[in-house]
Amino acid sequence: MEIKVKSYFLFSMKIVGSWNFGCSFREDKVEIYGNKGKIVFSVFDENPIQLITENERIILDIEHPENVQYYHIKNMRDFFFEGKENPSIGKFGLHTSWVMDKILGSI
Repeated sequence: MEIKVKSYFLFSMKIVGSWNFGCSFREDKVEIYGNKGKIVFSVFDENPIQLITENERIILDIEHPENVQYYHIKNMRDFFFEGKENPSIGKFGLHTSWVMDKILGSI
């Protein structure tokens, strides 16, 4: 059984976001369109960032950090063992839950 979830969001600056978590193929691509072109990049894959306009295409090859979540884990460790500020407060989790509920159509 294939479950398809596709959602659109309209943000305050008239930016539309679309996510499809139930595709029959895997594609890791984000495209941000503007009035002068677009930016294309992946989140997890090691693909270059592309800046595309009517007249040119600029390709930026930027490597992902070796440990993507290193800084979050370090901040959590510093909170628990060194008493530093908590980097993961409840309002961030609440917002993430709201976004996922909107994507899944729960609210």
